[in-house]
Amino acid sequence: MLIEYQFLNTAAIALGYALAKSPDFSYKERISKLLTDLTIDQKKYFIKISDKIGFSLEKNISDKSKQLSKGLHNHFRNTSMTEDFYEIIVCMLGAEWLYLTWCSKASSLGKLTSPMKEWIIMHSEGNFVNNVKWLKEEINNVAAQFTDGRKNKLQHIFNTTLKEEIKFHNAPYHT
Repeated sequence: MLIEYQFLNTAAIALGYALAKSPDFSYKERISKLLTDLTIDQKKYFIKISDKIGFSLEKNISDKSKQLSKGLHNHFRNTSMTEDFYEIIVCMLGAEWLYLTWCSKASSLGKLTSPMKEWIIMHSEGNFVNNVKWLKEEINNVAAQFTDGRKNKLQHIFNTTLKEEIKFHNAPYHT
């Protein structure tokens, strides 16, 4: 839970850069919605669950967990600070689409227990699904205008995101 909670800050930073680098105001509005879902809705979940189970969200995670999860943090930070809007969007898409896939699969199994049930549902329905859909559609809508070099760069960012996302989510099992 702590590993996931601490990533909220990194994802918010990436979306902040996306907001600043947005091509026009309509994109700023859409990114603001993503940012609100992340910083309000998801944070509320963590606060609610931590209060319910008596667990501090400010507790430090183990060195091993930090080591295993830092790749995703670094990838998001580097991409958001050094790349353009669509590179940030494809980075976010990789993480969110993979998460949607996992949570949708878990939800379809129907054996969810609290506190994970609410988290899985949050990431397999409603706003989250709409956000992933928008990210996918946005990349698909603009991909044809990019050079092959930029498409390769976007593919590399996407693939790196998937690789780091998997390592990130495996981190709790290795500590």
